[in-house]
Amino acid sequence: MAHHSTHYAELDQAIRALLGVLERSFAADQLTEVHDYLDHREYGLALATIASVVVDDRIPIRPETVRQVDALAFSMKMTGDRVMRRLHAYAG
Repeated sequence: MAHHSTHYAELDQAIRALLGVLERSFAADQLTEVHDYLDHREYGLALATIASVVVDDRIPIRPETVRQVDALAFSMKMTGDRVMRRLHAYAG
């Protein structure tokens, strides 16, 4: 059980760090939505929402930030997720 709580704490911290990089480009309601998911430990929804906002609002994203998203998606087994494919198509 301790392993799971450590894993989730690391996910939470990593997604919050990712959001910190992008938050200046997010609207207040978008930030609230992601924070609500994080507060309820809905990490997949939080990451998918971040990726969707980036693509839908055409927010510039650096290659290293895409790599951050990829690492998180891999750890959550979301690499084949539709929203992750959309992010890659957008980010080129």
